[in-house]
Amino acid sequence: MVRKSFILLIAVTVLAGCSRAKREPEYRITSSEKEQGSALGRVFGTTTVPLYGWDGQYSVATLDGSMDLLFGQTIEVLQKMNFNLRTDETRRRENTASIEAIRQDRTAASVRMVPGKSPATTEIRVRIGTVGDRAGSERVLDEIVSSLRPKKKTVPPPSQPQR
Repeated sequence: MVRKSFILLIAVTVLAGCSRAKREPEYRITSSEKEQGSALGRVFGTTTVPLYGWDGQYSVATLDGSMDLLFGQTIEVLQKMNFNLRTDETRRRENTASIEAIRQDRTAASVRMVPGKSPATTEIRVRIGTVGDRAGSERVLDEIVSSLRPKKKTVPPPSQPQR
């Protein structure tokens, strides 16, 4: 009797956990990541470093820029990273966009875009591979973010006065 009650209690607990609504991914920054972030900020020349969410398959970011701008930039970035677009599965609609690409080694890339919560922002979701490679997805997002930054013009050093 006790054994049946115990098994029933475990089954109810497991089923109760399965019925919970899916929550938004939560990401807490550790102190070492804060230190890394400030170092990366110096490298990128900004005070903020993009942090991406992770939902188990996709890296997620909300970026400043219209969907049209990000759609074009994402295609350019994927091509620079040696991905070939799957034009039959790449679509741009009024409120959504999806890009499918594949590399020579059969690594797939999937990008989804929807309007952000505020005007002039776009939520972008990137998955690399079939089940999602977080590091690869974040690398693509990093490239997209860096392609949106204005290019710094290099100024030649002042010429030396001749004697």
